[in-house]
Amino acid sequence: MNHPRLIALIALLLAACQPSIELEPTPPLDPPPIAEENITTMEVFSAQASGVNLRETPDTNSPVMLTLPNGSKVITTHIVKTLPHLDPDGERQVWTLVIAQDRAGWVFSKLLHEAK
Repeated sequence: MNHPRLIALIALLLAACQPSIELEPTPPLDPPPIAEENITTMEVFSAQASGVNLRETPDTNSPVMLTLPNGSKVITTHIVKTLPHLDPDGERQVWTLVIAQDRAGWVFSKLLHEAK
């Protein structure tokens, strides 16, 4: 018996010995609720007079959902994303997911300050 036939025979035997398992699809998981202690009200400030951009994703190339005037209050979720590329100060870019004007989006974390 040559090797290709032997390998095919072994594969058939192994397939016959294994029980057939049918997996049921799992429903998508709901995101976990954000703990109350992880929700903070903060203000946004930018050196730009136009304010701070609320973005769809944590990236400066992401579409701007809206521009928040300086001093706007936002709710921070403490969900952050650190990107591998550097900001203008030579540090890793860190973004925070916030809620502002009934919309959730990403703000550059350096622009967030404690609310007065």
